Amino acid sequence: MTKTKTDTDPWNDGHRLVTHSAVGAVAAGVVVTAVLSPWLPTGWGQPWVYGLAYGWGCLVHILWDCCTVQGCPLYWPLRIRGKRWY
Repeated sequence: MTKTKTDTDPWNDGHRLVTHSAVGAVAAGVVVTAVLSPWLPTGWGQPWVYGLAYGWGCLVHILWDCCTVQGCPLYWPLRIRGKRWY
């Protein structure tokens, strides 16, 4: 889904798809916020703080994965010089 014809990478095993993009990190934070909203007691703070922390953790994980040979489609669905993987 995130790979184009110009993205030829023999190292890609299909692990880093939409979940390894900025869109995936934001979506994960939103899901965590939505799931925790009805379950958190009133005195535990705002659920969006937990979603923000989870989304930030996902983004940091993705940035470290970008440092490997396999790369990540960080800016998916945008293309940079015809490629989505760097």
